[in-house]
Amino acid sequence: MPTTGPIPKVVLPKEEPADAEPLTTSQAAVAWVRFAGELLVALAVGVGLYYLFSVLWELQPYAAVVAAPLAMTGLVGGVSAWRQRQGQGPVGLRLLVVLLFAGTLLCVVPAAGLLSGS
Repeated sequence: MPTTGPIPKVVLPKEEPADAEPLTTSQAAVAWVRFAGELLVALAVGVGLYYLFSVLWELQPYAAVVAAPLAMTGLVGGVSAWRQRQGQGPVGLRLLVVLLFAGTLLCVVPAAGLLSGS
């Protein structure tokens, strides 16, 4: 009967706490202000993209077809660069899906509005 040898011992890495110390009041306030600033920037970019594509689909539909994937690529690349600059790691699958969905809506919904006649 063949033998496989001894079973190796599994060594699990020691778990390190994510944040050993809680944030101070001033650090928490800065984090909330930063979050609000990032939210305002995201809102401004979204409104700007929507307006740009509203005009572009009406005046230059062929240019809009080329610009839409470029805008979505820029959106994902910009968020990825921002996360890397902040030391947060690469864009995960969930965030990538949300960014592509939002970019598609911002670039395509104006065309759908034109096609529906509203």
